[in-house]
Amino acid sequence: VSEFANSFIQGLEKHQILSCGKHFPGLGTAKEDTHSHLPLIVRSMANLWQQDLIPYRRLLKHLPMVLVGHACYKAYDFHAPISASVSTNIIKGLLRKKLNYQGLIISDDLEMGSVNKNIPHRDIGVRALKAGCDLLIVSQQHGLIKDIMIGLEEAASKGDLDPEQLKKSRARIATARRGLPLLPSTFDTEKFSVLIKKYNDFLKKIQQSKD
Repeated sequence: VSEFANSFIQGLEKHQILSCGKHFPGLGTAKEDTHSHLPLIVRSMANLWQQDLIPYRRLLKHLPMVLVGHACYKAYDFHAPISASVSTNIIKGLLRKKLNYQGLIISDDLEMGSVNKNIPHRDIGVRALKAGCDLLIVSQQHGLIKDIMIGLEEAASKGDLDPEQLKKSRARIATARRGLPLLPSTFDTEKFSVLIKKYNDFLKKIQQSKD
């Protein structure tokens, strides 16, 4: 896994595309789909370290971003079943402190059932930031995006968000963006269509090789 992932990361870097490791710290033993349920991972810290975390341990220095998944890891959060994406023990403890990761930390999609079924919508974003996330993903539900924004604004107005942590997050975001190609001022639909055709042709070749 580490070898293949490293080659993929190098390919992305050559084209000035940021790579992202996911879903930290590993969903290999999850028995439920995080889109709808919160899986419970019962592996010990030692087993996670010696198996699931090996690709991260080897590749973190090459990853500008790491996405934290939505499973609960009993070894780190044994008092209550909470998602790694809102877990201080996983993000600040394991990823930042023990693994000494200095890059961007991103939450998995916060509209997934594994988190939004168990946490009030206005609290989800606040908890993810407090746990140590730099960026939050909410893919398409406008109502949930609005609730999370309101929750963040309320927390900020009350002083519930650490200004120093937010400052560090902004600095990490700026570092990740540095050196990336500037986006064009207009969207080229013709070039995008060509790209889609190349992608579909690539998928067909893969399918033909399997057949």
